[in-house]
Amino acid sequence: MQELALRTYRAVECRDFGRVDFRVDSRGNPYVLEINPLPSLSDQDVFPFIAKTCGSTHHQIINHILETALVRYGLKARDEASVLSATPLR
Repeated sequence: MQELALRTYRAVECRDFGRVDFRVDSRGNPYVLEINPLPSLSDQDVFPFIAKTCGSTHHQIINHILETALVRYGLKARDEASVLSATPLR
């Protein structure tokens, strides 16, 4: 399912952070329900669970998202990015 989520996310050219929702039929076949390229980053939503699953904190993932965008748009050199941003999140 992780591979399907990544392929789906990349197919619609999403970047930085998003969520791919699935439904599974009675035979166990997963189907993409929707792609949410801007899910809530609130610490009152599912975001803290995502951070914990990645072995990071809420603050670290927000910084990773921001630094990735800054590098992409040439506002920050890649070698200036933090160690976390240089290492892809799991």
